[in-house]
This record gives sequence, structure tokens and C-alpha cells, in this order.
Amino acid sequence: MDLAGKSAENLLSHHWNPWRCQLETMSMSLQLVVARGTARSFLSGNAAAGYGDVILLRRLLLAEGDQLLAADLLLMAIAMNPTPAEIAAFGQAL
Repeated sequence: MDLAGKSAENLLSHHWNPWRCQLETMSMSLQLVVARGTARSFLSGNAAAGYGDVILLRRLLLAEGDQLLAADLLLMAIAMNPTPAEIAAFGQAL
């Protein structure tokens, strides 16, 4: 599929800017959208989170450049008081 000469590999990565009358590519990937939504669910308590889930999600958000949510997940991971087995498997929260 071709949208104004731009590849539409991911339809969510494109949006229409009516003020500039052209199609622009958004930088946010579907993976980042899902990761941010999951992080917000963990932080609000709407979804149960294990220590490993929080650490892995934090690493992904850091790699994608979302330091604010990653910092909130870090505080959450520290407050979880992980077991030695969890620390061995996923590393320290810091």
C-alpha cells in the first residue's frame, strides 16, 4: 500500500496533518504504544505486575527514550522488594 509516496508498513505510524496538507510519519511504533499502555496499567494498579515484567518493560521504555515512565517503573520495582531469585533472573532495579 502506498500513501502519498510513503510506505505504509504500519498504518499506525502515519497521520494526516490538515494544517500542512500532507501525510507525515509519526515516530511512535506500535510496540512503544503497547509498552506505554502496559506501563500505565501497571502503575495505576489496573494490571498485576511481577518484578520481571516491570524490569523488562522498564528496559524497553529506556531503549525507546521514554525516561519518565521508565523512572516510575523503577520506583515501582524498588518498592516490590524482589526475592534473591528474581534479582538473579532479572537484575537489580537500579
